[in-house]
Amino acid sequence: MNLMDILAIVFLVTCFFSFGVQCMVYCFMRMRRSTFLHSYAHVFNYLSGVIGDFVLIPLVNVFAFLSFGQTPLALHVPSFGTLWGTFGIFALCLGFITTYLFHIAQEKLLQINWTMPQIGQWTTLGLYHAIFMFFETSFLWYAVLHYVAYGRTTSLAANFIFAGVALLVIFFITFLIDYRNPATHVFHKARGLARRKKQ
Repeated sequence: MNLMDILAIVFLVTCFFSFGVQCMVYCFMRMRRSTFLHSYAHVFNYLSGVIGDFVLIPLVNVFAFLSFGQTPLALHVPSFGTLWGTFGIFALCLGFITTYLFHIAQEKLLQINWTMPQIGQWTTLGLYHAIFMFFETSFLWYAVLHYVAYGRTTSLAANFIFAGVALLVIFFITFLIDYRNPATHVFHKARGLARRKKQ
């Protein structure tokens, strides 16, 4: 298995868990003709959902994986245990804090959608999304910590990290478009917005 095959697997696996699961839930609801999709915004109503979860986040993981290849983790496999012991707990803590702050912000900003149909009440998909975000952000924090400790002397590793950060910035921009001005979004449903405003 060559590098391109591995990167393709990283992309596709991430895409499945970040976007594919939501697509399956959406299709299941459509098949059952659930009125829930007409009442609350879903993944296809958000630019950050379609572009972010489907393309940007998988690409970020690809660049994070490439950065590992330019650092001792790829050259000295036995050091992985030591590295995980050193940075793993910090990455998990930062992942938890990031996930917690995101969901608190969603509550405070009253962003009702199919993951949180009522303030403070999360659906099963909402809980899944929180779990995915926790592991995803923990992985990305680990990549950053690993780069800071071992990759700063490697320009190629820096390029991969900065490329990932640039993609995250783009993702954040799509997030702002969705949540700051949802009425202008191409995937937005007017009736869904009206119902959210009433609530």
